[in-house]
Amino acid sequence: SYNVIHWSGFNLGPVLDWSDGRRERASSRLSGFGNVEPAPQAGVFAEYAPSDLWRLYVRGKRSLLHRSGIVAETGGEFDVPATKWLVFNTKLSGSWADRRQLQDFYGVSAAQSVASGLPAYRPHGSAQDLVAEETVVLLLDDHLALNGVFSYRRLLAEAAASPLVRQRGERGQFGYGVVLVYHF
Repeated sequence: SYNVIHWSGFNLGPVLDWSDGRRERASSRLSGFGNVEPAPQAGVFAEYAPSDLWRLYVRGKRSLLHRSGIVAETGGEFDVPATKWLVFNTKLSGSWADRRQLQDFYGVSAAQSVASGLPAYRPHGSAQDLVAEETVVLLLDDHLALNGVFSYRRLLAEAAASPLVRQRGERGQFGYGVVLVYHF
């Protein structure tokens, strides 16, 4: 993101992001669904960050390369410095997606129905998910950090009602990872 407007804790500007897409071969549960190609996304964001320790934000974005739809996200995060070199970051967010975005990831087309054995499903735009994420940041020096990330994502509404989720997946999804971060 880039702050075009920065005034008294309010920031507004463009955002670039990345959608990982989805690979059919990643899981036998996706058999018959094909791939959703990864792609860069672009959009706008607004945030209120009255201090370095917390912020509230909203952003909207869309794929730059293929027909996927629009995703809007809102949330907040705050940092709790435990020591000079250890910080806990908590993030709570929710997202809404339009019909095209939900169709790509949760819909079941007629061809996918035949290939997968699941009933056809055409979602409408709706709330997509709620996410709680905890990041433990270990500051190694002024520019380098090691992050441990733990998250829980709960699918909602049209995404949760998808036969792909109901019959082959889970509404609640846990995630974790370790990331090495270099800050310029």
